[in-house]
Amino acid sequence: NKKPHLIISNTTKGKGVSFMEGIAKWHHGVLNAEQCEAAVKEIEERIAIAQSIIDKAQADKEAILQDIEYAKRVASLSENLAQEYLLIDDKRHALDCLEKALKIKKILYGEESEEAMKIIQTINTIKP
Repeated sequence: NKKPHLIISNTTKGKGVSFMEGIAKWHHGVLNAEQCEAAVKEIEERIAIAQSIIDKAQADKEAILQDIEYAKRVASLSENLAQEYLLIDDKRHALDCLEKALKIKKILYGEESEEAMKIIQTINTIKP
């Protein structure tokens, strides 16, 4: 039989309840109704705090994702505008737009990313 026969763990007795935590008698002790109510209240308060932290993190994540999408749109618009400038042979403004798009793409995808390298190639074909 390869199943364990004994599990040993190092736990904290009464973890999360102020009047119980770390006190050996709560390893086998029984709560009365008043103690039980107090313990449940403490645990519920900790859960509420944890939930508010999770909610804030989720809101922050959503805001960051919106910022990333906005940055992608700005980079795309900058590339498109550069193409428009090239149609009228305005290389200076085209390069300005491409450099802005490059800066954004390096932040989003990394210095050596394929997206950044494509813009660098385009810049190199435009520069004298």
